[in-house]
Amino acid sequence: MTDNSFNPRSAKEQLNRCLQFYKQTIQEKQDALGAAPTGHLRVSKHRETFQYYLVTQKGDTHGKYIPQSKSKLIASLAQRDYDSDVLKVLHKQANALEMCLAKFDPQELELLHAELSPARKAFIEPICKTDDEFLQEWNNSKKAKKPLLDEATLDTANGELVRSKSEIIIADTLMHLGIPYHYEVPKTIKVRGKKVTFHPDFTCLNTRTRKEVIWEHFGMLDNQEYANSAVQKIAAYASNGFFIGDNLIVSMETIDTPFTAKQAKQLAEKWLK
Repeated sequence: MTDNSFNPRSAKEQLNRCLQFYKQTIQEKQDALGAAPTGHLRVSKHRETFQYYLVTQKGDTHGKYIPQSKSKLIASLAQRDYDSDVLKVLHKQANALEMCLAKFDPQELELLHAELSPARKAFIEPICKTDDEFLQEWNNSKKAKKPLLDEATLDTANGELVRSKSEIIIADTLMHLGIPYHYEVPKTIKVRGKKVTFHPDFTCLNTRTRKEVIWEHFGMLDNQEYANSAVQKIAAYASNGFFIGDNLIVSMETIDTPFTAKQAKQLAEKWLK
């Protein structure tokens, strides 16, 4: 089945980042070669040791012997030879990426469906949805929520009720950054072979990558029982494929180290933008 969460524009961003890395490295290696010693290194095995020679003349198959005591010269020549080979590969790969990016139009598939008449579109399942289509579908899939309990009495800027001031900070940060999210959407996972339903604090969507990310905030880590429960919950998530720094954000605080809006913004921009 086609993965409709795939976003070709995200793939193009990755290719562009790769190209920029290659170009930057090409410049660095060219500068390094300009400062490197002349010649290249010849290595010959003699019994159980290696001998090193500096070759500076074309056609010279032997070179000048370099004693082991001149390890810095040996290292510089070895690096120079490596950098020279790296440059050839980088140039080849950068050219390939530039040709690919020149022809790659990530919106072509989206437009093919978007420009169809409504009469046709109603009967077609596209392989690549537009951002608006994908977001609407994602939002619709999160509609069934757990009824809020009495202790959820604090208002967010978006008019929701949450349980803590820190959750207000997170919700308001997500809203201000334009990051789609839902509060306490049920998530069923397996814990020691049994199905258990968690209610993650926030289920978020990175609209650029179309990746769904759970955000759990642990606000009472001074409490030993609560801290143990938090560790168990993180472990349960990991055993079900939710990993911190990938599709799971974990924020936390203690009485002496409160959670701040700055931290919320840093986490949101790092993993959800």
